[in-house]
Amino acid sequence: MKPEIKEGPKLNKLTLKWVACEHCGKKMEKNLTIITNGIYNQLAKDLIGMQNHLRILKDNLEETTTEYHNRQGQLALLENILTIMTTWKIGVQSEELLPKMVH
Repeated sequence: MKPEIKEGPKLNKLTLKWVACEHCGKKMEKNLTIITNGIYNQLAKDLIGMQNHLRILKDNLEETTTEYHNRQGQLALLENILTIMTTWKIGVQSEELLPKMVH
């Protein structure tokens, strides 16, 4: 579940691939290649959906199992990605809002 970041000639692209959940078989495979200008809402929605799904799976497991700890790790990774995206989005927006200097 590692995000792979690719640089295009002029645009940054973010590629994420999810696999099916081995616990319940729910298909989670998504191969997303997204241009980073204005993709935050849909990607965040997908990541939050995955986060909620993992939280439900984790809550149904015993705390002493390896799978429980694996789910904890996956949730922490998703939370980090969402935090980075939020910070990045705010940074991009504030740059766009800066007044342009005219010479």
